[in-house]
Amino acid sequence: MLRQNIANAGKSLWRNLFESMRIDGPYEPSADAIGRRSLAITALGYLAKVEPIDALLRNIDASASNLTERYAAYRIARSDAGEQVSLELSERFLGRADTDEVLDLWLSTEAMNEKTATIDRVKELTSHPRFAWTNPNRVRAVLGTFANRNVRAFHTPEGYRLLADSVLKLDAMNPQIASRLVMPLCQWGRFVKSFQEAMKSELRRMVAKDLSKDLYEIVSKSV
Repeated sequence: MLRQNIANAGKSLWRNLFESMRIDGPYEPSADAIGRRSLAITALGYLAKVEPIDALLRNIDASASNLTERYAAYRIARSDAGEQVSLELSERFLGRADTDEVLDLWLSTEAMNEKTATIDRVKELTSHPRFAWTNPNRVRAVLGTFANRNVRAFHTPEGYRLLADSVLKLDAMNPQIASRLVMPLCQWGRFVKSFQEAMKSELRRMVAKDLSKDLYEIVSKSV
């Protein structure tokens, strides 16, 4: 809501700001270029909230000379573009993900985008061929991001159940990762009573299981 209000307030400014800050040509790592690129991407994100820019996002994705701009086009498309462009740029970004770092960037973006990252979508990500429960970085990219940054989907009974089930699954493979991943549920005291009860319910369900020493200590102290 805050970002939308900011976008609305500056509606007449975003396109001009984006066009004046955009840099054509090869990537330059200079401070000036980095600053201009960052400001252009910020303006582009707000522009997408006040007018259709699907064609512009496609163009940026196709012509970008660097990961920063391609990622910006994909991320903004997932949040504010039409469904076809949103899916298209997501698939393209994944198709170019030839390193672990870029793959994790895609996974985390898919897990936190509140427009598209529903509970079902997060489950799909954990079943993706390039996801592995035994890889801590993949787990953090999807489930850690989901629990810490996807407020809309995580803070539901279904979201709490998904995290709890995932932690239980991980506990048999990597108790240390499971112990860190469970922490968002253990922070129930920060929320109003209705959320607290749902979070504590999952913790009580977990503590009744045969947990590793590491996970049991954390969960038992939380309830």
